[in-house]
Amino acid sequence: MGPVEKFVSDLFSGATLPGVIVSVALIPLLVLARLKTQNDRIAKKLARAILAFALFLILAIVDSLLPHAGDHHGKVDGKLTPFEAAMMFVLAYAALKAFSSLFLDFFLSHRKKIEIPSIFRDIGMSVVFIVLVFVILGNAGVDVTQLFTTSAILTAVIGLALQDVLSNVIAGLAIQMEKPFEIGDWVTFQGRLGRVEQVSWRATRLITRDNERVVVPNNQINRDVLQNHTKPGPSMKRKIYVGVDYGVPPNRVRDVILAAVADLENVVKDPPPKVIADKFGDSSIEYLIEVWIDEFRRYHDVENAVRTAVWYNFKRARIEIPWPIRNVYMHEVKSEEEIFAGRVQARIKALNSIDFVKVLPDEEIHALANSARRLVFARGEAIIREGDEGESFFLMSEGKVEVRVGGAVVATLGPGNFFGEMSVMTGERRTATVVAATDCEMIMIGKEPFAELFQKQPDIAGRISDVIAKRQLELAGKRAELGAAGDDALRSHSSSLLNKIKKFFNF
Repeated sequence: MGPVEKFVSDLFSGATLPGVIVSVALIPLLVLARLKTQNDRIAKKLARAILAFALFLILAIVDSLLPHAGDHHGKVDGKLTPFEAAMMFVLAYAALKAFSSLFLDFFLSHRKKIEIPSIFRDIGMSVVFIVLVFVILGNAGVDVTQLFTTSAILTAVIGLALQDVLSNVIAGLAIQMEKPFEIGDWVTFQGRLGRVEQVSWRATRLITRDNERVVVPNNQINRDVLQNHTKPGPSMKRKIYVGVDYGVPPNRVRDVILAAVADLENVVKDPPPKVIADKFGDSSIEYLIEVWIDEFRRYHDVENAVRTAVWYNFKRARIEIPWPIRNVYMHEVKSEEEIFAGRVQARIKALNSIDFVKVLPDEEIHALANSARRLVFARGEAIIREGDEGESFFLMSEGKVEVRVGGAVVATLGPGNFFGEMSVMTGERRTATVVAATDCEMIMIGKEPFAELFQKQPDIAGRISDVIAKRQLELAGKRAELGAAGDDALRSHSSSLLNKIKKFFNF
């Protein structure tokens, strides 16, 4: 037999024959799969399997060239030689890598989109490899039973050494069964935010927003609190805080913020955004803006967009975000007397527009303006309620209110309008509910200044009753219907009203 024939005979005989056939058959498939896949991770695994089979073929060629003793291929009593045992280890590793990369990764995961948890794969492959190692050692003449009959001390040492490893394996199995997170979920663990990349038998790997890999042992995950931002659903709430000057009404702030975030990209419409006056700070009212997003990975972009939109809308609305510093402004300040005098003049002008007030002497109107109180109401607040007792009337300065009778809106009042005069004059119960339709400002005048006025000048009550009676009859339309008898009706109604005023003010 020539040297070439002998080389081929040695290469395709004995223990090398099945391995060579498997290697020659699988290498082209592995190369083809690597060329087709676009996944770098799978490509690297396929490359490692190809290199393992190539190493086996190289070892098989070297084995066929070595001089042999014993039987036809160096075996003694049919046992594998140490070199052949080493070749079988390489072949077992290559076969398992090929199965993992070609079937599990390329075919099932990449082509069929069927994911098998990596921890089950790793444990399964490890068990199979250990079994193959024992089989190969047995065929090499090693008594594997001696490995299980070592001393108790050695067993204890090995057990202690593997304590953390076993703890991580068991924890990994618990993670796979309970599934607190899945591959691709965004989680926070011990202050680290990242996307789950892999769960192996030993650890869970996260990729942070800075593209850094964080490896967390599985047993630590089981012992600590882990926050999953992706579950139970894709939508999640983000909270943004902003401080606003105390001088801006909360409802106005809320309206401006809601308008700012209404059409932002990646902010979902349902649930709708919400603005909450969260707390009163040292220099500002702190507002909480709650928006919902459908992709957690974009939360930084959304928060940036919200803050940017709020800043620009505040700037246009002239709403100030106070700085956490002390600003000192040097400017001329009016005295309190000057400020109050200005307010009184504005109130006098407004009171002169009221029919039953403008009949009063100027000094009495000035006294009413001095006693008036400035009140501010938020949208939706009830100012007076139907059926309640009352001793005050209101003059609108800013905003709008709705007048409701029996729950139905019968009128809308704005700046310059007034309501509640019958209660302040006669003490009768409120005949309607008045609710702020917007944030509004008004002045309120109570019973006391009118009581002082009537004590000093009782005849003024007659003038007031005439004006109110005339307005009431005209509003009711009765004066026009009665014609000539309308004057008598007016005098009668005015007299009745005057008696009520006198009784209420006790004069």
